[in-house]
Amino acid sequence: MSENSRVPGTMDGRSGSTGPGSRETELNRKLRRMCSIARHDINNQLTILNGYLSLLESGTMKSGDIVPILHGATGKIEGILRFTREYQELGANPPVWQNVDEAVCSARATVDPGSVRFRQDDCACRDIYADPLFARVFAGLIDNSLRHGGKVTEIQVRCAERQSRLIILYEDNGTGISPAIRPSLFEPAKGKNTGYGLFVAQEILSMTGLTITETGEPGRGVRFEIVVPEGFFRASERKPQVSPSP
Repeated sequence: MSENSRVPGTMDGRSGSTGPGSRETELNRKLRRMCSIARHDINNQLTILNGYLSLLESGTMKSGDIVPILHGATGKIEGILRFTREYQELGANPPVWQNVDEAVCSARATVDPGSVRFRQDDCACRDIYADPLFARVFAGLIDNSLRHGGKVTEIQVRCAERQSRLIILYEDNGTGISPAIRPSLFEPAKGKNTGYGLFVAQEILSMTGLTITETGEPGRGVRFEIVVPEGFFRASERKPQVSPSP
């Protein structure tokens, strides 16, 4: 079997172990965490709903002031349910080889970037071994840029080998990440109402031992580094394609 067709063992992103047993253990851990997060967050929103309904019934507040708050709480519950639906798909199918450039293009098709310019450098010739949901990693990063990056006008994704590892860099020219937010950036629903996108991105990557960190400078845009360990990337067998214009 050639190096390009070799399939790595399934890796637990935290322990580095391989095999069906460790995969099942990791999936069970993720499902337990999903249930814990969803239960906690839904209970919070139900507390808000019940509290403001009591104020409405007692006449303490006017309905015009309360209704938008109630709509906000129900909207957040809908978001939590969407998160559980996406999260339960994680690890449902075995990892596969995927072209990085095609994954970015797929993400762009699901998140409308408007007039934002995209640059994709040196990624068309790279495949990585990852969960089938890999494209959602870039969808989450693009969505984060559009929602919280201020006036982002350019996003760049590029690949480079470094010390036997592949580094996938995702950068934008927005406002960047505040140092106060960075420690909890990949936790669910942390920061500036960031929701679950970055948390899910990290979990998708961890299924095959990939990691993601944010190393940008505040005021100079985000810089996410995805590290792909040796054996989990290869030269692509696909012919490079021209990325579509925004």
